[in-house]
Amino acid sequence: MKPPRSGLTLMELVLVVGIIAILLSITWAGLSAFREKGRQAVCMSNLKQIGVALALYIHDYNGVAPALGARLKYWELGLPPALIYLHPHYINDFRVLLCPTRFADPDWDPIKDTYKHLPADIKRPSYLKYYWTDNAVCRHGPEGCGPIPCAPYAIPFDEVIACCPDWPVVRCWMHGIYYGKFSGAPDCPHLGLFIGSWKVKWYTQAELDACYSRGRAILEGWIRQ
Repeated sequence: MKPPRSGLTLMELVLVVGIIAILLSITWAGLSAFREKGRQAVCMSNLKQIGVALALYIHDYNGVAPALGARLKYWELGLPPALIYLHPHYINDFRVLLCPTRFADPDWDPIKDTYKHLPADIKRPSYLKYYWTDNAVCRHGPEGCGPIPCAPYAIPFDEVIACCPDWPVVRCWMHGIYYGKFSGAPDCPHLGLFIGSWKVKWYTQAELDACYSRGRAILEGWIRQ
């Protein structure tokens, strides 16, 4: 008489492997979400450090605070012409200028994650790319807002600041892209450093449009009066 077999059958092995694969996929999805939350925290820390550096730069160059109705150029606000001017005197580590979720940007090249490529390749995904000054005219309208002039929705920086003084001069849209959002969509989440309040917070393009339109309506009312 043959002894009973103690091993698993093929069907039982397949079932065990399938259960393990399902558990791993659930765990991996949860870990991915936690990792992205961690990267968002680092991004907010980077923007806060950039805010401190900009505040020191503005103090050194006698900048004035933005105000509703005041059309001010970036040098009148005391802002540098580009964020790269903050390194190394105000920001020691150039990696502060890089969002940790930059791999979500199709322009990202891991080989060029060095300081020497930052000034030369402005198209690379970094906060340098999304810094708004007179040299990077704001786009406002159905196509969204960005650093590239685009008629008929091109509006100078000083007009935008006059209508919406608390404006995100440095922004990051990598996290919205990570979640599959189109960067120009009205509901795409962005992280921004707002110059009026010096706060780092989430916003959408729709909220910026509303801020600009509300300020413009107030100013037009003043002019009519």
